[in-house]
Amino acid sequence: MYTKTSAPYYAHALYPLAQGYISEALQELECVRDLVCGFAKFRYFLNHPLFSLEEKRRVLLAGVRGGVHPEIERLILLLVERRKVFLLADIIAYLKIIHSACTNTVNVQVESAVELTVEEKEQLTNTIARNITQRITVEFKVRTELIAGFVVHIGGKVIDASVKGKFRRISGQLMRAAQFNQAR
Repeated sequence: MYTKTSAPYYAHALYPLAQGYISEALQELECVRDLVCGFAKFRYFLNHPLFSLEEKRRVLLAGVRGGVHPEIERLILLLVERRKVFLLADIIAYLKIIHSACTNTVNVQVESAVELTVEEKEQLTNTIARNITQRITVEFKVRTELIAGFVVHIGGKVIDASVKGKFRRISGQLMRAAQFNQAR
């Protein structure tokens, strides 16, 4: 997340407008972000001065399934007009932070090597909830490069119980031992 951008300002301006439907707003913004980030030619189109703002609006909104709320549409068009569409990921991240602070919840992200069963998800969610005094929202993702195990992101903390993380720690220990042996 960029720290020296205008993303927090956009997020703070949008949050009161979208407060009644914040989860829908986040889904809509994520859909647009995926659309913009997923296609280089689409980003080129949005940044090209030859096309009018109305043409960009029409194409962009046609790419979003089911349409978007008017406030989200205005934000997206403003970002396109100012050529700041690249801020979408940061705006989404700041919106989640603002929402968490306003609702006294903690966002927890669990990344696992394989898809967890419903029972495993419930058990993990309950274990995390017992150790945190605030309400939590848990998001599960599959990252096959973890090989096995999982990584839990709670606020700014990371709990790495993956095989990839263990390999990384062992590699670091071996590197330090090799440097120590060379120093002798």
